[in-house]
Amino acid sequence: MKNYYKEFLFNRNISLTDFLLIIAFFWLGSLPSIKLFYSSELVNLVPVAIFSIVFLLKRKILVTKGKVWLLFFWILFSTAILGRHLFSDLHDPVDSLRLIYYILVIFLVIVCSGNNIINRLPYPLIFWGLFVALYSIVKGFNYSGEIGQTYLTVSLPIGLALCLSFAACFSYGTTLYKRLFFLLVSIICIYALSMLKVRGMLIFSGIVIFVYLFFYIVLSKNVNVIYRLISLLLIVFSIFLLLNFLIPLIEFSQLYRLERLLYRTHEEPRLEIYLNSFKYINDNLLFGLGISKTREVIGIYPHNIFLDVFLAAGIIGFIPFLIIVLRWSASFFYSLRYMVVNKERAAIGVAGLLLFMQWNTSFDLSTSYIPLSIMLLLVGSEVHTHKNLV
Repeated sequence: MKNYYKEFLFNRNISLTDFLLIIAFFWLGSLPSIKLFYSSELVNLVPVAIFSIVFLLKRKILVTKGKVWLLFFWILFSTAILGRHLFSDLHDPVDSLRLIYYILVIFLVIVCSGNNIINRLPYPLIFWGLFVALYSIVKGFNYSGEIGQTYLTVSLPIGLALCLSFAACFSYGTTLYKRLFFLLVSIICIYALSMLKVRGMLIFSGIVIFVYLFFYIVLSKNVNVIYRLISLLLIVFSIFLLLNFLIPLIEFSQLYRLERLLYRTHEEPRLEIYLNSFKYINDNLLFGLGISKTREVIGIYPHNIFLDVFLAAGIIGFIPFLIIVLRWSASFFYSLRYMVVNKERAAIGVAGLLLFMQWNTSFDLSTSYIPLSIMLLLVGSEVHTHKNLV
């Protein structure tokens, strides 16, 4: 890995602005876990400050056709959700500031995204997740629920490192020593997650890895048949190890939750939240309730980002948001389909999928700029036709 550090830190192809943008996107993707070490609202302002410095240093901003379309639908969504919030009979000033910050961050993410960032971002995320995993194993975290710190904030960077390092093991062109290193990182992350007893992150990571391997073995272009067969044998061996050594040590409460949802619905607390959400959506279909009003009537966030958007902005805000997610889905599909051409794009797609799945169950809309930042980096970095704006 020594050569990697040399390439990352001293490569003349990395301009100062690109280096700053890598830090900004890394910061956004790792924000909850960074707050484990220093919890302050000022931490949220670091990416915006970096983006501002980049705008001052960079004379020209690359604007692609894909970015223009993303900005168009993001402005539609932002207008709908901010307008409904401001014209609601209940709009908390704190919610207003958070919403403005949310809109601004994603706007800057779309404008500043580029291939120079996406090609180097996976590695800092892996090393940060490895550090958090080792810290969790050796010392452990004392997190406080009163300031929003939970076991989920510890598991997020570890889950990201697990998925990214596992993907790196199968990346075309990776040397044997690097594959062994990334395999070791994957094992450390699995062990750290099992110690935390974070069933959800293990399940989501497993789903993401399965999706990656399915594309690698079945659908990916230009992957050698021998690599496909070796990968398949490794998967079978890994499943054997998981079934015999890891899974018996873990209680998958999410599976019990699914069982309750199917057979004992009266015991599943989230079902009531979903039913209430659908009721208020039906009564406020066009414009929604607004963010502050939603929290008041539901009592808690809906545990689903799509329900959250529908409640906050109605169908007027839901449609552009859905289009943005579908556009990312297309980029994610092609990044996996052609992962041999650019393994880093596939890795960022994997990271976006993991974060998006976690945010659909455990976090609210106001913090969803974190997964959206990684997701839209993938879309915004696509280059088709472009023009330079001064």
